[in-house]
Order: sequence, then structure tokens, then C-alpha cells
Amino acid sequence: MRTFTTARSAALVVSAIASRAAAISLDVDSTSSIKSAASTIASGLYSYYDSSTEGGLPSPYYWWEAGAMWGGFLHYWHYTGDTTYNDVLKSTLVSQFNETTNDFMPWAERYSEGNDDQAFWGFDSMAAAEFGFSESSPSWITVTENLFNSQARRWDTTTCGGGLKWQIYTWNNGYDYKNSVSNGAFFNIAARLAAYTGNDTYVEWAEKVWTWMNDVGLMDSSYNVFDGTDDTDDCSTINKYQWTYNVAMMLHGSAVLENYLSSSTWKTRAAGLLDAFEVFVGPYDNSTNIMYEAQCEKSANCSQDEQSFKAFAARWLAKTIQLSSWTKSTIMPWLKASAKGAAASCSGGDDGVTCGSKWYIGGWDGKSGVGQQLAALEVIQSLLVGSSSSPSSEVDSDSSSSSSTSSSTKSSSTAKAATTTKSSSTSKSTKESTLESSSASESSSSDSSSDSDSSSSDSSSSESSSQSTTIAENTSSTADADSTSASSVSSVSDDASSTVAVAAAESAYSTLSTVIAASVSSSTGRTYSTATASYGYGSSNTTGTLGTGTTSASASASLATFAGAGSTISPASKSTLLGGLFMMLIAMASAGMIL
Repeated sequence: MRTFTTARSAALVVSAIASRAAAISLDVDSTSSIKSAASTIASGLYSYYDSSTEGGLPSPYYWWEAGAMWGGFLHYWHYTGDTTYNDVLKSTLVSQFNETTNDFMPWAERYSEGNDDQAFWGFDSMAAAEFGFSESSPSWITVTENLFNSQARRWDTTTCGGGLKWQIYTWNNGYDYKNSVSNGAFFNIAARLAAYTGNDTYVEWAEKVWTWMNDVGLMDSSYNVFDGTDDTDDCSTINKYQWTYNVAMMLHGSAVLENYLSSSTWKTRAAGLLDAFEVFVGPYDNSTNIMYEAQCEKSANCSQDEQSFKAFAARWLAKTIQLSSWTKSTIMPWLKASAKGAAASCSGGDDGVTCGSKWYIGGWDGKSGVGQQLAALEVIQSLLVGSSSSPSSEVDSDSSSSSSTSSSTKSSSTAKAATTTKSSSTSKSTKESTLESSSASESSSSDSSSDSDSSSSDSSSSESSSQSTTIAENTSSTADADSTSASSVSSVSDDASSTVAVAAAESAYSTLSTVIAASVSSSTGRTYSTATASYGYGSSNTTGTLGTGTTSASASASLATFAGAGSTISPASKSTLLGGLFMMLIAMASAGMIL
């Protein structure tokens, strides 16, 4: 296992000079060479795996990046046929299913994860279905649809006319931020679910997200995709940072819909996004076609999360070629030049083949990590996209899925096109100048959502009266919004039986009771009275006994008892309780239960 010690850092710097000649050999036109290079890099990436951690990556890496890493291994298998990592890949993905909701909200992460974090695991289950990866139970497509439906219920019309918030819960920093990665991921998954299932309700959702992002200003008339916006000012101010993966994610989703619908509208949009991506190619005159993270890379100011963004850009660019062949003449030169540069960067570390960040310097830059290793793997293995099978679908195979929400009949209706007028593209030099000038101050910005978890990972570890009040003020509106937006999912979620929903809510309550009992075992069974309004589940004083009752009538009373009269509870335990209360309320509201 790699560690992040001072001694290791010093050794890496020395190796940067001593082992440049040991760079991974790569012939971008040779299948065997590409597979060999990918195998070496995949082995290095796997060395970061730690089976004792949630999702498989140790600190300082976040849960979302573990999901992104397993997506890299899934594509590695699909492109190369190498099954070395498949058993661990499958068992890890399945281990992150929530046993009640059957989506990617494991109990260890559910109170701190954001919509984008969840989506990166959803990309994995979606790709597993498309690739015909060894089936899970429930099926990959069922899990993906469950995840999609949970996000559809979180579509927030209380501000900015719609959109997904970055964070799911009020107590996490970034809850008031609506960003492109969360909404773009929702769009991407919607497009792919439409193509896979033939259910055009997903097309309607994709159109809805696209139109909202365009209307609110997260995309401009030249198809530049910006980081996000603050919903406390009704999204009137846009954070115009740009990242490779945002535009590539939207491009891939557009290519999916162009292919699925044979749509000239989506082809026009894909073409615009492809033009917009050029700002991330060729940082210098002598590095033509090599991709880089324009917002931070030249200034060596990329964060840990941002080091991985090129991985997903390369992944989605390659998949775009497969769906929209007209893009190949533009994208493949980018992938080939970037793959050559990435291979040259894989010349550092103690092993002589550790990959770096900058693909345009002809060697290793002294930086390493999961993001760097994953980015190199993705761009190199993506060269095999032309010889890999296209994404499969239920429609193509005429097979039925175990998912209760998918439809095997493709609607004849064409997606409703949002009116988007493409203006003449801003010159690349002008866009580069804008990005470089904004990057000078990026390290001091508190608004950027590029670090998916860093702003929220520690925020739930303490409790204050103001937090309790915030939860109380937001619980009702959030539950109502979930209940209201659930109906707009139409056939995607209307098939779910209310009995199942009630059972899920009561199961969530039962699990929560267990968590509370474990946290305050010394107080179990003792009653206490509280002004329940401050915890968001009532408006009057209530008494009860911990763990009693599993119906809506007794739930609020039994949940009130989490500590004995006069006893104390740690801030961390109280925070866990409040998170559980909030989630149970949402589940019950969605099930039509009244507290």
C-alpha cells in the first residue's frame, strides 16, 4: 500500500530524475502495446486499494473517487478482456448497495454523500449493465434506476426554477450550491437509461436538465459548461470555472441521445460541446492535441480531486466516438497524443512506472496519486474503443430486466428540443486567457465544487443549536419537495407500490433505532421529554421509549428517546441521530405517511 510520508515524497522526487528513461513504452497503433501499458498502470492503481475501507480507498481519498476508480477497472476489463480485478470489482460495487433502497447510499456514507458522489457509483452500475458485466442481485440496471429515481425526487424547484443541489443534506457545506457535475451526471445517466431501456420518460428528464442548465447559465451559447451557482441568490451569479469532465460528460450524454433518437438537435448540441472542449487541448505550441486541466494544471494548483478529472474526460470522449462516429476525426488525435504524453509521465516513483499529472512535459512531474494513475489508465485504454463492443440495451437484445421501472418498448415520440442558439465560438486563446486569469485566485475560492467531498466530510462531526434549527426549518419543505417531485417521475417511479414504500420507511426506522441504541446503549429504555420541534419531527412535547413501535403513529414518540433524562450524548452521536431522523422523514413523506 502506498503511503503519503515525507520520506516517500522525497524518494519520489529523486525518482523523477533517475527513472525518466523507464517510462512505459506505448505504441498508440498497436493493440498489444496498449493492453500492456494499461496492464502496468492498472496494477499500480490497484496498489492503492484497501479492503478495510468503505469503497476501497483509504484517506485522504473520498468515497466518490473509489467509485470512479472501480469505473476505471470496469472499463479496463471491457477494453482489454483482462479479468484480473473483476472479482474484487464486483464484490466492492455490490457492497455499496443500500440493502433497503438498493441504490448507492451505504449506511456509512449516506449522511455525508452528495448527488455527484452517488452518481459516480451510478456510472459504474450503468456501465456494468451496458457491458454485460457479471450480473448482480438486484440487477445493475435496477440499482441504476433506483439511484436515478432517488435523484429525481430531489429535483428542487424551490429555487432557481429547478436543478439538483450539490449536497443532499442541509448540514453539509455546499447544500446551497447547484453545480454542473451533479446535474450533468443526472443528465448523463438519464440519457443512457433511455437508450438502454427504451423508456422515453428518461428522455424527458434529460431534456429537462439540459434546458434548466442552459436557462440558468451553467452553459452558455458557445456550449461552455461552468462549475455551478449559488441558489441563495436564485442562481443569479455563475461560478465560471471550467473543468474537462463537465463538458465531456454533457458531450457523451448528447451523443447517446443523438444515437438513440437519430436526432439532429442532439447532434448540433454534441458538435457545440465538442468545439467547447478545445480549450482543454494543447497547453503550449509544442504540445498539440494533449489534454490538460486548463483551470489549474499549468499553475500546478490542481487539488487531489481535480487530478482525476481528465480520467473521466478521456472515458467519455472515447465513448462519444463509439456513438457518434463523426467525432472520431477530432477526438482520436486528442486521445492518441494524450496517451503518449501520459505514458511518458508514467516514469516516476519507486517502481519507475508511477504516473504523473502533466502529460505535456515528456516525463514525470513529481506528483502521484489515484487521480494521476486513473487518468493515465483511462486515456490509454480508451484507444481500444474502436475494437470494443458498443453499449448493449434491453431494446437491442429484446430481453427483460429485473428492474420494475424499465420499459421494453421504445416510444415513437421525439425528444422535445430545447431552443439553443449556437453563437460563433469564442476563440480558444480568449477562453484560455479567461481560465488562466481565474485560476490565479482559485485556491482561495470557497464556492468551487470540484472537490466533491472535501467541504462536507467533517461538517457532520459537531452539533449546535443552530444546526438543529436549520434541520427543523428545512425538513418539512424538503420532504414536501421530494413528495411532489416524485410524481413528476411519471412512469419511471409510479409503478412502485405504496406498500413497498411504507415497508422501506419502517425498515429505515428500525435500522435507525439500532444505530441509536448502539450509540447510547447506557441510556436504552429510559424515557425523556423534548420539544420535538427542534428536531424537525413534530411541534409539541413528546415522550417515549427507545425502540418501541414501527408505525407512523408511534415513530415520533419512540425516536424522541435517544438519551435518558439528564444524561448527555456526544455531538457525533447526536449528529448521526439527526441525520437519521431527516432521512426517515423523507422516506415516510415519499411513502405518503403522515407523522
